[in-house]
Amino acid sequence: MIKQLQILQYNVNRSRDVVMAQFLRDPTALQADIIAVQEPWKNPYSDTTHHPAFGSHQLLYPTASDIGEQRARVAFYISCKINPKTWRHTVHSADCQELELHVQGRKLHIFNIYNPGPWDANRTDTVELLDRVVAPRGDHIILGDFNLHHPAWSERDAHADPDQTGQTTTATDADADTDDTSRDRRTRTDRKAPELLEFTDSRLLDLWLEPGTVTRDWNNHRSTIDLAFGAQSLTDQLIVCEVAPQVHADSDHLPIHTILDFSPQACQPPKRRNWKAMDAAKLRKFVADNLNIYSHWDTLKTAPSPAANDNAADFLIEVVQRAIQHAVPWARPSAWTNPNFTPECRDAVRMTRILRRVYTLTHSAEDWAAYVKARNQKGRIISKSLRRGFRRWVAEAVDQGTHRIWRPADTTETKAEVLREAFFPEPPPADLSDIERRSQPAQIDFPDITKQEVAKAIRKAPPDKAPGPDTVPNKVWHELLNVPIFLDRITQLFNSSIKIGHNPRHFQVSTTVALRKAAPRDYRLPKSYRPVALLNTLGKILESIIATRIAWALEEHGLLPKTHLGAGKLILDYIYRAWGRGKKVSMVLLDVSGAFDNVSHDRLLFNLRQLKLGYFTDWLQSFLTNRSTRISLAGELSAEFSTPTGIPQGSPLSPILYLIYNTPLIRDLFVQRPQGGSTEAYGWIDDACVLAASDSYAENFGLIHFTNPRKTEAEATPPPSPGLSPDDPESIWEVPLRPTGHDQMEVLYADTIIKPTETAKYIGIWLDKTLSFATHRAKAHGTLTALRGIAGSTWGVPLRAMRRIYQAVVIPQLFHGATAWYSPRGGQVIASTNQKLLAEFTQVQKQAALLISGAFEGTAAAALNVELYILPVHLQLQQIIEETAVRIRTGPELACPESVLKPRSARERRRSGWTPMEALSRKGGPFHEAALNYHKEYCARQGITVYTDGSGLNGRIRASAVSISQEWMRSRTLETEEESTVYAGELTGIQIALHKLRKKQTPATVFMDSQAAIQAVYSPQRPSGQYILEQIYYIVRRYENKMADKTAREGTQKTGEAICLAAAAKRKIHHGIKDRWAREWKTEKTGRTTHKLIEIPNKKILDLYKGLSKPHTSIIIQMRTQRNGLKHFLFKIKVSDSDQCSCGQGSQTSRHILLQCPLFIESRKVILDKLEPKVRGKMDYNGIISHPQAMRYVAEFIYQTGLLGQFRDVEQTGHYERGTDVGDDA
Repeated sequence: MIKQLQILQYNVNRSRDVVMAQFLRDPTALQADIIAVQEPWKNPYSDTTHHPAFGSHQLLYPTASDIGEQRARVAFYISCKINPKTWRHTVHSADCQELELHVQGRKLHIFNIYNPGPWDANRTDTVELLDRVVAPRGDHIILGDFNLHHPAWSERDAHADPDQTGQTTTATDADADTDDTSRDRRTRTDRKAPELLEFTDSRLLDLWLEPGTVTRDWNNHRSTIDLAFGAQSLTDQLIVCEVAPQVHADSDHLPIHTILDFSPQACQPPKRRNWKAMDAAKLRKFVADNLNIYSHWDTLKTAPSPAANDNAADFLIEVVQRAIQHAVPWARPSAWTNPNFTPECRDAVRMTRILRRVYTLTHSAEDWAAYVKARNQKGRIISKSLRRGFRRWVAEAVDQGTHRIWRPADTTETKAEVLREAFFPEPPPADLSDIERRSQPAQIDFPDITKQEVAKAIRKAPPDKAPGPDTVPNKVWHELLNVPIFLDRITQLFNSSIKIGHNPRHFQVSTTVALRKAAPRDYRLPKSYRPVALLNTLGKILESIIATRIAWALEEHGLLPKTHLGAGKLILDYIYRAWGRGKKVSMVLLDVSGAFDNVSHDRLLFNLRQLKLGYFTDWLQSFLTNRSTRISLAGELSAEFSTPTGIPQGSPLSPILYLIYNTPLIRDLFVQRPQGGSTEAYGWIDDACVLAASDSYAENFGLIHFTNPRKTEAEATPPPSPGLSPDDPESIWEVPLRPTGHDQMEVLYADTIIKPTETAKYIGIWLDKTLSFATHRAKAHGTLTALRGIAGSTWGVPLRAMRRIYQAVVIPQLFHGATAWYSPRGGQVIASTNQKLLAEFTQVQKQAALLISGAFEGTAAAALNVELYILPVHLQLQQIIEETAVRIRTGPELACPESVLKPRSARERRRSGWTPMEALSRKGGPFHEAALNYHKEYCARQGITVYTDGSGLNGRIRASAVSISQEWMRSRTLETEEESTVYAGELTGIQIALHKLRKKQTPATVFMDSQAAIQAVYSPQRPSGQYILEQIYYIVRRYENKMADKTAREGTQKTGEAICLAAAAKRKIHHGIKDRWAREWKTEKTGRTTHKLIEIPNKKILDLYKGLSKPHTSIIIQMRTQRNGLKHFLFKIKVSDSDQCSCGQGSQTSRHILLQCPLFIESRKVILDKLEPKVRGKMDYNGIISHPQAMRYVAEFIYQTGLLGQFRDVEQTGHYERGTDVGDDA
């Protein structure tokens, strides 16, 4: 049977509701393999176009950043049945795209073009572009809207008077879709048309569409401007090329259908499990019944080997896979469902088509008017249906949790071989000559992995994250935690794996997915994509446990350079301190080329041993070698191939391993010259930068050149540090940072001249030369756009859920890096800057509050903040920086800025300004007295109080436990400091206390001074009766703990000062911010109507809106603020000529309508009769609209009056009456 390739082209006239909505839901149109659209509708909220056919076709539509900040005027829809390995998409311009398609050994080049007319302000010469991008020979197909007329394709023009041929006139308004034409069809030949003919002749292209075919027919103005050309080599394959009226959707153009006698290889969509329908009980029972029948678990324990380890892992996975088959059904997706296209829409389409056919036969003005009326009516019906459907989808998404609102949509458009070459290149040889000369320090030892560690790692793993090749998601492991034998076996498997230094082969395979990198890039290049390895989830559990242990060791033992953590705050601290000393500062940002892919395994393992982490090197060497992957492209998998180099992106270990790998680079970039001047290097994973400070910029550039790891061409071997890439202009910057007069000197780097720039982005923050952060704040303003697409005042996400989305999504983006760019102190200059940025962000938050609440524009921002319980912007920023200060002051000392540990002089602060951390260095939570009160609260509780400690003294580790109330004391001496650690002593102290308390029937509280020890013994699920360890993250230095410490260290020298709990400090910050908000609201001059309802901001106000739909909450908010569409308010803002109610008895206020207006006596009585008697008896306006029950009836009453015009078209069914909400508010 002959298979056919069907191509459908259509200029949709930029219309979604009238044209695209119908066209892309037409089953006949969706049978086409390739749909080429010209002038698609432009989504005003995101850089895309209408795409309801996502189940059957993939949209190829470039973003504006891909094509010079323009919106594309052509788009492809390619069938999902076409094997993605057989096609490649290329964007040449906003008006020209190319689809390269491999068919039965042939390579088709399909060009979709739009040639704008002379009236277009953004006109480009698409014909000239085609001449550059279309190869001289090949299987080319060129189709689209050319907006050109010529006798060669217009039959009537072909028979025109020869004397008139070639004449051109300007197009009239009535025929505005043509180029340089008159209404006399005999004279229609456009200036650019001969160029198109010359081009088609040079490329051996034939016109496939029959000359004279009308492709644009609008109000009796007919022309042939949509064309299809094909290579002569494809003529034998051409079956038909003709207008397709059966799929016409009322554009002013007609669709064209082209059929060739071959089609590309089809691929089957992958089958997926319906995890929502999983029978968890069946899953657990199957695993519990079958997991222990494996006869070699004892062998794994007594005589572990790589083979035994692999066999055990394979058996475990096989049991789980069979359990999944037993308990989880297959999903049944549908590619053709169109729930938004209602029968009413289909009826309108049918009537429009009938009237179109009538007009085609008669061409009368009356039939044309009837057709246009039906066409416009169809557009309104479809628009309304689409709007309802989208709002229904939003409601359903909210019902299922707000995570569905921001579902990611990353795709890849490059092919497997290209990505394989780009993602897994041969790494450059590493210089390892220094390894043999270096001695290794003593290594840190680690205990066996515990079941509690495994359980904690599984619970932390997101249940629905994408699984690896075995397709087992984390939610399966979550369920199996309730099977005791499962937890025993995987703990045994993990410990065996680490001891013998072998990662099971099942954990070594992955699926690689390519994701687009952020920022404007050329996505035709493979380097614009980031490979992410989808690993088998059980293997990632083991990797996360090892990553946690390595992270603990790095921090506990201070193994990393101090500038490898806390880079953001340390950089700012360095700059301000240098400015305070009168120095000039320059900054170079370094991009590591192919960071994760080019990691040298030998160098990484050597660095691990140098950092005393050799305990893990054997296992890590197994983890990094003998790996394989398959590249996933639109559901198709490439052949499996080995990936012998690099660190797999997607593993929990990847970031921390690269930190370790990058450590030598950060250390090597530190320079301190005796004659003055110095550099410091900062890094976070693969982002690195160098800061130079001296008396002049010339000295800075000399310092920077001195740190360059590629200083000369004469170096024959690559450096031991990761390679730095100078060829990406976005990745290397030189930013002289100084309030005034920065120099414009250039830096020579590896034969590349780097010019200074005004701004640069580092770890998510945009820096500028004066540290004003204006660029960073400006880019944050775009975060509000997405909210407008999911809610309005009469539809969309309900108030409480919308508020959660704003707090969870918008606020983190809006205030990202606030501790860098907002300082609450710092003189008049900083104060004026702060006032400006606070005004900007306050306006952004007000716009968000209007979207969330559905309130009128004139509503006071302060009133909306209180009504929605959203902190004012200045208080949010204050809270963020105060909490950050507490976190820094209580965190690792190595990452604490110097200005916090060692205050600068007043002269230095005046010269450079205050750093954000300096501004809060004398602020914080409760100190000595509050800490003692907190401790006394626990001691006053009924039960036993025990203090434990572990310490090192005289080369030995000791542990102790003391209970003053019970008058007992226990201690134990452990191994030497070379054989054990203080951490082990802390754990032993806890063990001593619990052993002593095990037979007591009264509650017990155990105090300790090690967060790591608390985390090690903490388990969220304990059997009944086990003692509770209260987590208190501060050191209690009262005399009771002194005795425990004294017993452990035999005369400790620790001070008696109490150090505050960080959590208590943050709690006081929260209380202080709330108190400040209450004081400000009390004196606020705006929003006094709301002040009568809410005297003090209280989160309980949100309970009033629980379970209400968006129209209901919008009406209530407008009635509470008295800013609404009633005449009283409209008259105040000069929208209405009068404020008088239609009843003639007074101004039409909210109070008048609700309680007094005689026009609504009956409907008011019905509503008020539903109220509780005590509410009905008050008849007080403020009391009614503040009562949870009464508010619902008030909203219904106001809706029924029809006085608020914006709610008249809201449907009073389903979601409107029921409302939706999502959990508890943040």
